[in-house]
Amino acid sequence: MIITLISNLKVNKEKEKIQTITFKINKFVSMLTFGPLYKSILQITMIFGSNFKKKKSLVYLVLSFVFVGLFLTMNQIIKTNIFYLVSHQKYFNTTKVYASFYKDENKTNTFLLTPEIESDKVTSDVLKIFIPVFSYEKNVRTQLCGTLEKEDDKSFELAREEMDAFTLNCYKEYYHIYIDNEKITADFLRQHGHSRTKQAGIISYLDISNLKKGIHTIKVRKELKNSETLKWKIKFYKVTNN
Repeated sequence: MIITLISNLKVNKEKEKIQTITFKINKFVSMLTFGPLYKSILQITMIFGSNFKKKKSLVYLVLSFVFVGLFLTMNQIIKTNIFYLVSHQKYFNTTKVYASFYKDENKTNTFLLTPEIESDKVTSDVLKIFIPVFSYEKNVRTQLCGTLEKEDDKSFELAREEMDAFTLNCYKEYYHIYIDNEKITADFLRQHGHSRTKQAGIISYLDISNLKKGIHTIKVRKELKNSETLKWKIKFYKVTNN
């Protein structure tokens, strides 16, 4: 900022060396700040700077569009799940029961951020749970489980089956399921698309035949390596069959 102010002084505007140094510094700072967008932003900034005195009305018009765009963007961001993704703990209270946990109360939701069971009332001895899996978890699985070595002599179908089995076993390394604070062994079935949201995820069928009538809690923990552990608590009411 100081260098830019100095270079814009009337006595320095005609000094080529100072202007060149200023341009290189601004370019470097823009690369660090804006990444791959720095060229476009730098070009726009230079156009505004060079044309401001001659075409003030045009510059003011463009700036007004920018500010209106920023206002509309912030207004729409508030309605999205972006802040939830940035700070999960701040926007998610494990002591509360959310409708998004239950499929029968979640029919209009087009994107799942939490695990989902069929209903808050369970009449069966088997409980189905869907856990969304996000693309960033591929790196997590590589860190935890490594990669499966490919063998050229195997058919495509066999190689795919082995890869699926390898991936499902890896899910067990960082997805843990508890019922009433007791850890259970869960077998995961891979599902490439949720029936409603089309999200990738895993499903598991949990044996709850030993549970008594009443309120119970499922806890899902996602323990990422060198990262914050995410957890969800889902309550349901078990109805015994007579």
